[in-house]
Amino acid sequence: MQLGDWTTRRLSNQLLAAGTSIGANLAEAASGQTRADFIRGLESNSGLAAALADFETLRGGWEKLFEEVGRIQAVTREQVQAAARTYLTKDNATIGYMLTEGNKETAER
Repeated sequence: MQLGDWTTRRLSNQLLAAGTSIGANLAEAASGQTRADFIRGLESNSGLAAALADFETLRGGWEKLFEEVGRIQAVTREQVQAAARTYLTKDNATIGYMLTEGNKETAER
């Protein structure tokens, strides 16, 4: 067995299972945190300027900036679960290893 095989399989299985069982608390917490982060980013002049420029160039106009909080709050638990099922799959997984000098020889076996 190579370094990390068991751990990799276990973590992969947990992530894939999470894609089908993301609950209401997670969706509500993520929505609240996302909303708070978005609003906090607008508190400074530079943050507001960056957001206005982003919405103007990438999202269809600076006016849409003022609709964003409503869009964040409109995301449902079912939408989060559907996105997780779609994107948290084995085919989309990328697994990396951080090796130190101490475990480098073990990894090469």
